[in-house]
Amino acid sequence: MVRPASDWDELIARTTTIIQSDGALRRERAVAYGNRGVARHNKGEATPALTDFAAAIGIDPDYARAYFARGTAHLHAGDLDEAIADLSEAIERAPRYAPAFHSRALAWQRKGRAEAAVVDFTDAIRLEPLDAASYVGRGGATSSAPSPTSARRSASIRTMPTPGPSAAICMRCAGGVIRRSRTGARRCGCGRPWPTIAAGA
Repeated sequence: MVRPASDWDELIARTTTIIQSDGALRRERAVAYGNRGVARHNKGEATPALTDFAAAIGIDPDYARAYFARGTAHLHAGDLDEAIADLSEAIERAPRYAPAFHSRALAWQRKGRAEAAVVDFTDAIRLEPLDAASYVGRGGATSSAPSPTSARRSASIRTMPTPGPSAAICMRCAGGVIRRSRTGARRCGCGRPWPTIAAGA
């Protein structure tokens, strides 16, 4: 379900309280910065969001989801090299975190690196076999890959699991299509609510 702006304002207020608290643990403060960055990003406040993600990483350099959130923010802004760098850091720290592979695949694809995109989409599918959006992405990347090797690495899009009746494809996953489910909530084909950039622990 798409959150109203007031929800993001509430999250910003709550996380700011944690950040300013003398009793907050290091990890709690890092997560609070990450979540506040997510809220700011989703409000369209790009620069403060990136500042918060950087603060989270500064406190906890191994906080994979902060790298993921910042990389996704760079991806949305079209800063593809920065996105790939941050998403690679996230993958290094959390090698089983499928959304990081998926987002990095999107960045590779937008840079015209179809073969690299196929590899990352394939890893995302290996980690989350029911992630329909990664099958869609891999099919598109395979069709534009110049090497037959890449095509062999990718299964046909026909192998994609059939989504449930409320499934749809979100803009983050498949280049601009957002649909409402039968319940009225916006969801993507992988089943995640839109938006899906949460940086929580």
